[in-house]
Order: sequence, then structure tokens, then C-alpha cells
Amino acid sequence: MNDFRTSVPPYAPAYADDARVPDARGPDTRVLGARLWAFVIDLFVIGAVSSLLWLLTAIAGILTFGLTWLALPLVFPLTAFFYNALTISGPRRGTWGMRAMGIEVSSVDGLGLDFIGAGAHALFFWLSMYVTFGFAWIFGLFHPERRLLHDIITRVVISRSN
Repeated sequence: MNDFRTSVPPYAPAYADDARVPDARGPDTRVLGARLWAFVIDLFVIGAVSSLLWLLTAIAGILTFGLTWLALPLVFPLTAFFYNALTISGPRRGTWGMRAMGIEVSSVDGLGLDFIGAGAHALFFWLSMYVTFGFAWIFGLFHPERRLLHDIITRVVISRSN
């Protein structure tokens, strides 16, 4: 039986039989660039969905005498949160941008994320982007596994899709 405490995470370098030679692949340095482009694609998708929801909320505000206009500031944050949480916790393990760039999200155990884990990852990502204004990307340049700060906090690994 495979115990999760003794199993090797899928992102750990593999070793040859007894020679203990590290795998030449090491951490994939292309993942950071792919993540950046995936983020740009996702911003366009979230922006389009948010614009549609904002318009529908504004029209509903006319029908409800301005009551739903109170929800207008929450349209973009909630759209971004649910877009990330639903797509990352789905069977394809990634947002539309991630899928377009050929990367997927998994836990350090190699399993897919549930909605709560994907939501926490999305929340920490957006907070790190808002509060540090990009520090999360700079952190990934110096991390040996090219993981970002919110990946480490939520125990998530971003890798190339097979």
C-alpha cells in the first residue's frame, strides 16, 4: 500500500537505479513564462465574463430600483474567484489560459485540487497580485522549483501537461 507520507511527489527529481544521478530535466523553467501568458489569457476571459455580469447586474438594478447596484463592486472579484476555483478544481486541472499554455495544477501529492483548495489558491494568488503588485512572480524566479509564493502556501504544484 502506498502511504502518502513516504511517496515521492510527482515534481521531485527522479534518480537512476543505484547511481543516484539527478534527472537532467530538473524543475521546468518554462512554466513561469507559460503561467504569465496563461494569466494574460485568463484576464481577458475574466474581463469578458465580468463585463457581461456587470451589464446584467446594472440592468437588474434598474428593475430593482438600484438595489443590485450595491453588488457591482463585487462582480470582478467574485468572477475571478469562482472562475479560478471552478476551472482548477475541474477534471482538466486548469483555467482556460492554463490549458491553452499546456500547464496543469495539482497538489504536492499529485492529486487534483478540490473546490476549497482551488479557491484558497485563487484567493492567495489574487491577494498576492494586489498587495505585492507582482512580488509573487519575482519570487518564482529565485525559487529552485520555480514555484510562486501562493503555490507554497497552498501546497500546489504547476507543471506541464502530458
